[in-house]
Amino acid sequence: IGQRSLVVLAKQPLKQTLIGFRLADGVTQRPRECHLVIEQGSIAGRVTSVGRSPTLNHVIGLALVRPDVATRGEFQIRIDGGQMVSATRIALPFYDAAGERQKLGDPA
Repeated sequence: IGQRSLVVLAKQPLKQTLIGFRLADGVTQRPRECHLVIEQGSIAGRVTSVGRSPTLNHVIGLALVRPDVATRGEFQIRIDGGQMVSATRIALPFYDAAGERQKLGDPA
């Protein structure tokens, strides 16, 4: 059920891609959910979630962006008051999937 629709959707080009990002060091104001990603004066996506990572010691988040923006290393996010903050694309997942961090002190 629904297989035909999935095949049709798979043939269509991607409109948005989910990427991870971190804010540049020293940024004091962080974006909120639904703040816009701006590329050359146009809306290129939006922030879906953001928070401070105590483990990584900086602000990280997720954004849905156009595929051309997803391949770039840096992009701009418009926050409250029309201010722009720089963000850097980082690899997903943010978490330690292999559990390597937990094994650091393990003598076995």
